[in-house]
Amino acid sequence: MRMIPLTAELISTYNSVGTSSYRQHYLHLWTNRNPTQYIEKSFTTQVVASEIKDSNLGLFLIEEKGEVAGILKLVIDAPTEGYTGRQSLMLEKIYILKSHSGQGLGKKCIRFVIDLTESMGKKILWLCTMKKGRALEFYLDLGFEIFGEKLLPFPNVLDDQRPMYKLKYLLGSQS
Repeated sequence: MRMIPLTAELISTYNSVGTSSYRQHYLHLWTNRNPTQYIEKSFTTQVVASEIKDSNLGLFLIEEKGEVAGILKLVIDAPTEGYTGRQSLMLEKIYILKSHSGQGLGKKCIRFVIDLTESMGKKILWLCTMKKGRALEFYLDLGFEIFGEKLLPFPNVLDDQRPMYKLKYLLGSQS
């Protein structure tokens, strides 16, 4: 696996892979299976071009066996309950194409993010995941713990799909 930092030349690939992987895994969350609202907020050239200029964000293409297999988005200084931005990093997006799912790539990506978080001297890596579905079990199996709850903020998300958990992974002397 290789993480390729996003550049302006790679935005169209990032958007294409992000949109495809999101649609492959998350249509069930949306009224009429229509995630346009989320796609327009996340995967347009204008949005991503702005994001790659933000030094507090890390955007990557995930490459596996010479193919782009997914995308990753990190918020470098992301305060959360009990932790300052300097102490915490947030994994905002990890989307892997279905053709690469179930092959251990997600675990490799999480290991990359944990190692990166630790190398920055952070105390906590955190993320949000749906209460329903396989992702929760995946993260818990990797050592994450539930530390809060929130609701998915988009109005077109089905009500029973809104609930999310906030998960944390403590690093260093904190774990």
